[in-house]
Amino acid sequence: MAHNNREIIIFGGTFDPPHIGHLLIAEQARERFASEYLMMMPAKIPPHKNTTKVTPIKARLEMLRRAIANNPNLILSQFEIKSQGISYTAKTLQHFLQLFTEVGLVIGADSLAEIFTWKDPEYILANSKLLVAPRPGYDIEELLQESRFKDYRQQIITLDSVLVNISSSDVRIRAAKGQSIRYFVPPAVREYIIDNNLYGKEEKK
Repeated sequence: MAHNNREIIIFGGTFDPPHIGHLLIAEQARERFASEYLMMMPAKIPPHKNTTKVTPIKARLEMLRRAIANNPNLILSQFEIKSQGISYTAKTLQHFLQLFTEVGLVIGADSLAEIFTWKDPEYILANSKLLVAPRPGYDIEELLQESRFKDYRQQIITLDSVLVNISSSDVRIRAAKGQSIRYFVPPAVREYIIDNNLYGKEEKK
């Protein structure tokens, strides 16, 4: 299937689990980039995570599939899962630039603050559009005033998205304590978490 002269947005992450904040950001990024589709791409081996504590990819893939099942504009991509080695963003970007004329990458403001610790950050900044979602405790405009971003400011787009102070770690902690994760994640994701006892003690109610 040819993809020439087309744009795509990629939203990568561990998605352990995917939560409502992820879905809000995905939909807002797709609209902001004026793209019909957005790829949700779970990482197989996240470079910045302790992989011994990451839920197996089969479960993360199924949760993400359930999370986006009712939105035909969100596509589940297994590219990084099927790739060899660590899921480096630069490697993923290089691949998709062979298929699309422009690639947008969705990241959080916390990731923008740390992007120069990533593999080949200058390549990422120079060759993609970064759609940056707000995160608590991070001022995106202040970050962009730093000299290290001066050559890349035209490549960075701030998403005017709702600030949802939910993280995957919050969900895992709540579940481990037996607290409700209802409304933190889509119902089908919550059902899967409970049925498979992924994070802890919450019971169906």
